Amino acid sequence: MLDIKKAPLFSDITEVPPEGQVMWRYTVDGVRIRVGVWTGGSKGTVFILTGRSEYIEKYGPTIGKLLSGGYSVVTCDWRGQGLSERLDNNETLGHVESFSDYQLDLKEMFDVAHEMELPRERHLLAHSMGGSIALRAVNESVAVRKIIFSAPFWDVHMSAGLKAYASLVTAFAPTIGLGSKRTPTTAPSAYIAWAPYDNNFLTSDEKTYAWLQQQVLRHPELVVGGPSLAWLREAFYEIRYFQKIEKPLPDCLCFLGSEEKIVSPRAVHRVMEKWSNGELVLVPGAEHEILMETPEILDMVWPKIFAFLEN
Repeated sequence: MLDIKKAPLFSDITEVPPEGQVMWRYTVDGVRIRVGVWTGGSKGTVFILTGRSEYIEKYGPTIGKLLSGGYSVVTCDWRGQGLSERLDNNETLGHVESFSDYQLDLKEMFDVAHEMELPRERHLLAHSMGGSIALRAVNESVAVRKIIFSAPFWDVHMSAGLKAYASLVTAFAPTIGLGSKRTPTTAPSAYIAWAPYDNNFLTSDEKTYAWLQQQVLRHPELVVGGPSLAWLREAFYEIRYFQKIEKPLPDCLCFLGSEEKIVSPRAVHRVMEKWSNGELVLVPGAEHEILMETPEILDMVWPKIFAFLEN
């Protein structure tokens, strides 16, 4: 039986369709997460796996597009972000003990879909850090038919020398009690809250950028800032894990913007070159937030998504 404990949804900052249900759920290790479900689509169920520091409201237009295409949708705020339970006394810190813990949140999303008897043809739509979670999930035999990636986080975008230094520092920091320290050069507030539109790393669409800024200004409780050293250590562990994946994986469609500056384009190319039943689509002019880009870019991306899902 579905366990519904109603959770808030900030309708003043989003275009999320009103007929959804947003609820609190507890994972098997006792962490409270916020899960959103939109039913009615009979073609299948799409699980939106969001990026680091994101939240349900940000994906309102994406949810609406999937519903209009005939799909039911499930998404969540990952542990440590959005309105889900924060894992450190400093609630502005992006923190998690282990990247594998995100799999417990994903399991809760699947449990909700099962309890609500959503269509059993299941797909993942995974952005940025959600791409890390999705890749581990399917490699560990989570059953989905197809996966769509948007700028997946399969490595960090930094020089080899800086990456080697960061890997060394983060490997030792938690062992000496510094795991909850914020990663140097990152801020306690969200990037979108302080970075001007000009030369931003997220989207080339000025209207969307302003909309995202209004979200974090009106509801700062949704926001986390830069990640902890423990989070970054776990990210480096996950990157090494991805390099060992060899097993057959589900059909995949992967989008990568030509102006990507947050995740490593080289890592995306490297993984996709081994994905025999996958297609890498390079999106001219797109920044990191491909699903929140200009109308011209979205007019190219969405037909490809629906054609892929329905093939």
